[in-house]
Amino acid sequence: MCQFGDSSKILREEIIAEDTKLYGVRLFKISNSFSKDRMLLSLNQNYKWPFDKATGVGLKRNNSVGLYSYNNYYNYNYNNYYNYNNYYNYNYNYNYNYNYNYYYILGKIQVFGLTFAYKEGYRSEFAKVESIAVIDNPLWLDSKDEKEQAYLKHFNECCDEIAEKYKIIKVPYLEIKKFDGGGN
Repeated sequence: MCQFGDSSKILREEIIAEDTKLYGVRLFKISNSFSKDRMLLSLNQNYKWPFDKATGVGLKRNNSVGLYSYNNYYNYNYNNYYNYNNYYNYNYNYNYNYNYNYYYILGKIQVFGLTFAYKEGYRSEFAKVESIAVIDNPLWLDSKDEKEQAYLKHFNECCDEIAEKYKIIKVPYLEIKKFDGGGN
């Protein structure tokens, strides 16, 4: 069960200045991955992250509202980033229909404003997308499988467009995996 929103699990409460570099890791969905209207969505809510600016919410200590992020990759527990959900969603969508018209993508956000720190991460008042992870695994890059290569090409094209729209950087997946919270 997620501890975010449970005020008894808050370790500390701080007001973080925007120029302070405090980061968290989160999973996004790339919407409309088969069109040119791609954008980042929150995974569990129908929330569209704005382009090239911070977003904010009405955060209070005793509610579950907030922009959630994990303080490191392992707390996020998304240990199979090169999972076959993305690969099979691509092939299923590309070949049959477009019902699952999104990809998962790991990213790093800057958190600021009123921020509650938990053992696993942060719940913050404001956040801005800083970077997204691109697929850089040599097992995929060197694959001879045409479907895998088509998926990889399409996924990374989606990442290129998202990075340009959001004015963020693309980083190798392994860099985000090494991320260990805080101001890195």
